[in-house]
This record gives sequence, C-alpha cells and structure tokens, in this order.
Amino acid sequence: MVMPFAGLELLALAVAFYYVNYTAEDYESIWVGGDCLVVERRILRKTERIEFSRYWVRVIMAVSHNKQELRLRSHDKEIEFGRYMSEEQRFVLARELKSMTGTSYR
Repeated sequence: MVMPFAGLELLALAVAFYYVNYTAEDYESIWVGGDCLVVERRILRKTERIEFSRYWVRVIMAVSHNKQELRLRSHDKEIEFGRYMSEEQRFVLARELKSMTGTSYR
C-alpha cells in the first residue's frame, strides 16, 4: 500500500527536477549605451532581444494580477522586464531607467 505513494512522490520529484533544469538558464539583462536601450532575455530556452531608441522608450509601472510590473514601451513594442526581481527592486530600476531615457536623456 505504501509503494504506490512512494512512486508518486518520486514522480513528483522527477518533474520538479526537470522543471528546475529546464528553467535554470533563464535570465534577463538590460544594457543602456549610446542612443540604444537593449533588453535581452531567455525564458524557457527561447532567447529574445529587443532594441529601443533611448529617447523614445517609456518606462511604465503597471498593475497586473495584483503585482507591479515594470514595462518598457516604444512605438509598437512593449516588453515586461524584471520578472526575477522583487517589487522594490523593480521600482528602483524603473527610477534609474527613467533618469536615463525619454525626455530626461540628452
């Protein structure tokens, strides 16, 4: 009677290890230099790179699903950034990015 439950626990453990291994290389990075702001991120083994004009990009803090999200928007592009950060860290980053972009940038 115990063996089916032990097998179920081992299956759950194997699924957890697979998920951790699958997402272990996920990251987000942001680079600001010259007239560009570049966001690169890897989520579930898919790498995405988006370049924004430093002058036109807008930094937005939006509420979604009862959490604050940091969004970068310019023309027809919008991306969420900071999914691996705490809410406080996202606020600090948003303040720093606002000072380096948009009308603050010269």
